[in-house]
Amino acid sequence: MLNLYDPAARQALRMPRQDQEHTVELRHRGEGWWVDFKVTFIPEDPKQCVQPETSGTNTLVQPAAGENVEWWYHRMVVTFLNLTEEPNERDPLSIIRHERLISSNDHYDLVLEDCRQLMKENPF
Repeated sequence: MLNLYDPAARQALRMPRQDQEHTVELRHRGEGWWVDFKVTFIPEDPKQCVQPETSGTNTLVQPAAGENVEWWYHRMVVTFLNLTEEPNERDPLSIIRHERLISSNDHYDLVLEDCRQLMKENPF
């Protein structure tokens, strides 16, 4: 389990290869408390990922003009694990998650943003 603000977390959260699902477990520590997150990246077919241009949270960053980059997408699912009840995949109400469509760039800041948002929405 990596600390959310550890430099190793940034490296672990780099985009996986195009066809790989990738999971990273993170912990955010405070004084006498902690919150655990599981971040999963699920490959998406680019043809299925057309997003409206007005969508703020799912805006896809495009490569700079002239940049030769192979572009693909993953669905990033951040799961909040520090719940009063044990998380259970069969009971969706016991799992708090946030999903965001992301592209093949460094997305560490997006993970931090989503983790902070989940902590704000779900005080413990």
